Amino acid sequence: MSGKVASEMKEVGLICNEVIPIPLILENYHPKPEREPIILHVGTNPRKRPDVSVRAVKLLRSLGYNIRLILVGHYKGKADWVIAGGACPDQELRELYSRALALMLPSLWEGFPYAVLEAQASGTPVIVGPGVPDEALVAGKSGFKVTSFNPEEYAEKLRLLLEDGSLWKRMSREARKYAENFDHVKIARRYIELYQATTR
Repeated sequence: MSGKVASEMKEVGLICNEVIPIPLILENYHPKPEREPIILHVGTNPRKRPDVSVRAVKLLRSLGYNIRLILVGHYKGKADWVIAGGACPDQELRELYSRALALMLPSLWEGFPYAVLEAQASGTPVIVGPGVPDEALVAGKSGFKVTSFNPEEYAEKLRLLLEDGSLWKRMSREARKYAENFDHVKIARRYIELYQATTR
């Protein structure tokens, strides 16, 4: 599903000749031009580093930015500006993607996270960590990739989006445009082509 996974498989002796990413049903996601002052983090498994997102948003709030963090999943140590819940139905999650200013995912490891694609399909710029495959976004265009787990670096990227409306709009457009590469029909065609090539 990603060059990263293919590379890791090669290290254990499994050779991958074709990388086909995960599919997305684009018509399920609807970008909205007006957003709420919320930042979204999907998944509270420790490897997704929700603590980094919490600390990054806390830092910006200390500087006067009136933003809230929505964590999808169970999380301890809540503050009044952190909203955390358990399972989130697909329709509700899609609504959150379209309301948020940005998605933060400072993960330690991801094969190819649906959350990053779904956010971009919703026109929501993403800020991801070193564990997210490079091909999950266009760094600098549809979002930012941070190479550490330092909350200050995530806060700085988020600050750029908060202060520069034209940058946010540009990244929002690029995010949706990039997500179109993962349309389920396009991905299905690649599987068909691969199957046909191997049965000739």
